[in-house]
Amino acid sequence: MGDSPSKPVDGVEQGNEHRHSGQRRIEDFVSLMNDNVMDFYNASLVRPDKAGIEKATETWTPPPSNFLKANTDAAYREGRTALAFVLRDEGGNIIYLASKLERAASPLEAEFMALEWALKLSEANYWSNITWSADSQDMVKAINAVEDPAQWDTGYLALGCRKVLGSKKWKLNWNSRTSNLLADSLAKRSLQSIQSFLFSGVLESFSSLSSCFSLIVR
Repeated sequence: MGDSPSKPVDGVEQGNEHRHSGQRRIEDFVSLMNDNVMDFYNASLVRPDKAGIEKATETWTPPPSNFLKANTDAAYREGRTALAFVLRDEGGNIIYLASKLERAASPLEAEFMALEWALKLSEANYWSNITWSADSQDMVKAINAVEDPAQWDTGYLALGCRKVLGSKKWKLNWNSRTSNLLADSLAKRSLQSIQSFLFSGVLESFSSLSSCFSLIVR
């Protein structure tokens, strides 16, 4: 697989973009992801609640029949951000997976930017019947609220996302980070390595992949 430098976006050096089509060289992507997935997963498998009772963590759940499920997330550090978007079908098969390097003023703005980017990609690809999930409570609350957004710096992003979701009759739900592991890890890895990733196509079999990747996809 060849890597080639991509153009900077808004002053952010994109580094190399790793592209994958179908199952070709998906193992290369898995090896990149494994570094920072398992530590988080093992640390969050079981957490005690306030009463000291162990509670099983929430995991990714498939969308209804004939629907797709989109997860978005963002990693942020000192003005730099990596946006992540993962789209899967009811069987958990990956339809689209991508990350993008950008600049943002805050972690919350980065979360909005990730969703806005994913919505635009979905419109451009004519994907329909999508349920949307993100692990930023503040973002989900602002978009689903009836009143105008209170945050002046992200208000325009909230209104823009709200407009697209409403026009497509798409719903945005909050989910815990443990059920958003693939998008979360993709964003973190992209920011850490200063690389964007793109996988496009249906990956139907996980038998040849590492147990870690099968775990976070499912």
